[in-house]
Amino acid sequence: MSTQVVELPMDQIQPGKNMRTFYREDGVQGLADSMEEVGLLAPVLVRQVGDAYELVAGRRRFEAARKNGYKSIPAVVLSTDLSVRQVQLVENLQREDLNPIDKAHAVQAFIEEGNLSKSEAAARLGVPRTTLTDWLQVLDVPSKYQAAVMSNFYGGKSALTASHITLAK
Repeated sequence: MSTQVVELPMDQIQPGKNMRTFYREDGVQGLADSMEEVGLLAPVLVRQVGDAYELVAGRRRFEAARKNGYKSIPAVVLSTDLSVRQVQLVENLQREDLNPIDKAHAVQAFIEEGNLSKSEAAARLGVPRTTLTDWLQVLDVPSKYQAAVMSNFYGGKSALTASHITLAK
């Protein structure tokens, strides 16, 4: 995989379709505050689309840089033959940063887009097939249970976790 790091003007980067349906604005502000202190520690990931760039990963870093008035930002320009969804999933899975519902939807979309089996998808994402299957099971329960899992994930009062759903099936 060939990549390069460049400094790109902020106005040449357009946010792409993000797998995350929810992120906390206070988290972006906290990141912006820390960037004021120590700068941006990791580049965003983009791919070239015509004369512009599509943001693949690093949406919070991008938004924090915008809040701080950055005119340009360091970016890793990815090869255009890489699967955007795969890159997004791998980055978020490595940080354990997706909520269980977003993770399940993203994995399902990755499987459908690539016409992959669960085993093929698991291999490409670097996780055991059984783990991938567990992640997807949260999509098979009624929305009230999904809401309880989300509440737990974000520190709410629910005790229900995604692993509880797996055990109950």
